[in-house]
Parts: sequence; structure tokens; C-alpha cells
Amino acid sequence: MFTPTVQERVKSFSDVIKHPIDPNFSFNEGIIASGAGVLKLGTVLGRITASGKYVLHDNALANGAEVAAAILGEAVDATSADVRALVVEWGTIVVLPELTFKAGISGPNKTAALAALAAQKILARDV
Repeated sequence: MFTPTVQERVKSFSDVIKHPIDPNFSFNEGIIASGAGVLKLGTVLGRITASGKYVLHDNALANGAEVAAAILGEAVDATSADVRALVVEWGTIVVLPELTFKAGISGPNKTAALAALAAQKILARDV
């Protein structure tokens, strides 16, 4: 008897990033800090002030990464080493349901993160 299997569809760049204002300025190569772990495409990132490296945005931190600063443009594994990766830093429409926030983020903290991104013209929409 045939038993169908369920496969989770892997997100693609166009599932998350819908409309950059200008690809020459919207995207950049950033460094994901060692120890950040495995991060998915569409992860909301914060930038560590002292190093300029990105980690998962976490409002409980006090190193700069408590402010949402970018969206990760590709999946990475920065468990044991820094990783260069595509990051969306400015002027782009992104799909809100495809973004990945820190597990357990509260509604007000998620709203604050989206506002910080909007200040950089990274606009999250339910598209």
C-alpha cells in the first residue's frame, strides 16, 4: 500500500524578500557571529555594536542586538565560526509570515522589532 510522505517546503529567497527598492543598496554581505547557531532564511537579526557582526535579534540583550537591524537573506550555520552571508539592510518589502523571530518573542517586542526595521525602510507585509 502507498503511504504518502509529508515534506516541508524549503523557503526560497523570493518567499521572504518581495521587492527591494534598489538591489544595489538594499542587500549587503554581513558577518553572522560565531555562536549564533543555525539561522533560517528570513531570520530577524540584530547587530552587535562593538563588532558589527549580526546575531539573532533579542530584545533582552544589551550589546546592540536588542534592536532589529536586518533580515537574513540565506540560511546559515554559525554554530562554531563566523559566516559571511547576504543580509537585507535597507529598503525592501518582506513577507511578515515568512520572518523568523526569536522563539517566545512577545507581541510588544515583535512590534518594536518591526518598527526598528521600518525605520530602515524594511517593511513587513502580510503578502
